[in-house]
Amino acid sequence: MINESFKLAFFLIAIIACNATAREESFAKGSIAEAGHYVDYHQRAIQVEDAKTFARQKKIRQDYFLLFDLRIHSGKKRLFLVDLESGEAVDSFMVAHGAGAKPWGRDFTKDKPQTSNTVNSHLTSVGKYLVGNRDYSSWGIHIKYWLYGQDSTNSNAVKRVVVLHSWDHTPDEEIYPDGTPESWGCPAVSDRTMKKMDELLGSSNKKMLLWIVN
Repeated sequence: MINESFKLAFFLIAIIACNATAREESFAKGSIAEAGHYVDYHQRAIQVEDAKTFARQKKIRQDYFLLFDLRIHSGKKRLFLVDLESGEAVDSFMVAHGAGAKPWGRDFTKDKPQTSNTVNSHLTSVGKYLVGNRDYSSWGIHIKYWLYGQDSTNSNAVKRVVVLHSWDHTPDEEIYPDGTPESWGCPAVSDRTMKKMDELLGSSNKKMLLWIVN
């Protein structure tokens, strides 16, 4: 009886140890699944610290920033509102990327978007942007925010009229495995999301960081 109890205890300890090792290996890699997405927390932490430094240097909003992660399938939410204090994503949204040479309004590049800073490329540009002046848009709820590229990879944003606007083709909720219909380069959100964005961006006279990564 004692031997059987000992064997059972040893077996349970072995299982616990194996599970702990698996968790440690998972955390060591810095990547786990979050809300159906693959999140690299090590890279996210670096991005948050970089965003804090950028916000201080540019004297822009230091409470939140927007992170658009092109590595995530376009049928999933991949535009995140990140709290700069905690580093946590407090909200997430659907967003379109540029179609390039493919027909716009389709999802040909839903899991492999290309990027470019070239005029008339119809592709999304990666890098840091200042979300600036509010203006009239011909699309969605007729509101857009100008985007001012801060890197060599997105320096033509104003010339290309790459702006943050709404579009009735962009869904509110995830549609994976389908992808979000693709734009001509603008990060286009749904009408409902644009209303949220307008409240958020209009609540301060300071610009906010939008960072598009891939």
